[in-house]
Amino acid sequence: LTDIDLDLDNSNFAVAGATETVAGAISNLYIKYGPSNNMITTSIKGTAASTDNLWSINYLLKKGETIYFEVYATLDTTIDATDTVRADLDVNGTTVGSSIDGGSTEASGQTITAASGTFTEFNDDHPVAAIVAGNQEVSVAKYRFSASNDNYTIKELKTSTESATAAGLVNEVRIYDGSTLIASTIFDEDTNTSGTFTGLSIPVAANASKTLTVKYLLGSVGVGAGVSQTDVKNTLESVKIANSNGTEVTETGVASADWTVDTIIGNSQYVFASIPTISAVDLTNSTLVNGQATDLYKFTVAASSSGSISLKQFKLTTTWSDGGTADTLEVESLKLYKNGSDI
Repeated sequence: LTDIDLDLDNSNFAVAGATETVAGAISNLYIKYGPSNNMITTSIKGTAASTDNLWSINYLLKKGETIYFEVYATLDTTIDATDTVRADLDVNGTTVGSSIDGGSTEASGQTITAASGTFTEFNDDHPVAAIVAGNQEVSVAKYRFSASNDNYTIKELKTSTESATAAGLVNEVRIYDGSTLIASTIFDEDTNTSGTFTGLSIPVAANASKTLTVKYLLGSVGVGAGVSQTDVKNTLESVKIANSNGTEVTETGVASADWTVDTIIGNSQYVFASIPTISAVDLTNSTLVNGQATDLYKFTVAASSSGSISLKQFKLTTTWSDGGTADTLEVESLKLYKNGSDI
């Protein structure tokens, strides 16, 4: 084959299944063409016709060369769900030197089916139920947001805790995207049990999801401060979102068909002034001798950095084995030592 000059004559569009005409449903139409790493953009047609949207180009297509054509346009909101859009393209050219018509076959692009966008909230991988110490930042919930068929932006989030007593333990509510702090608020709404993150602009791309983590900055526990052993579980109350057209809607709990379950809620987190860490000490002895004192069990107790603790009581479980004799096993007496001192 000899080299040929190509003149792009027309590209034909059809909107199948729609009641609107192409001219009313498609605007800002243009084409990109050329090698994938160096594409050329045509002029933009503000209004598209049903057929014969023409551009004249001057491109030398060399023998064995492949170039690409990409069609772009804005689809009007009058296109309804289940309507389809398809671009048909004709390319005409003449051979270099002889000016013979190179011929053209119309190529049909993919058929795109319009669909309504949906936004869905999920419980994600929440932190497990736990006891936590005050005066620190703790993760309390993870919420996942999924977008289908449209791009969305999260504008506001409202969360709550179990009670005003629980809210009294939370100095600040924080929301993170990964390790990045996005916003913070306090529980000062609805009898001081809920708070709203406002001024957000968190994108959730079409057919993708975004996971956000809620963390608390906990305050002190004790006299004149928060109440110990209070559950500060977090609940997602509502989400204000905007679609790609800027239309805003607030989805709340069971009132929304997009809420996946009745409650989007984290696990229980009980707050204490301090949390003990108990560790067994390996005694490396396994033989009991009659009449001889033997260390049976040894452990350490450490308090977290948030405050001191007092050990009130502990319970040990013992398993007996008589070695096959008829003797009756007994422990003559028990002693408890603290840091080497008999108490």
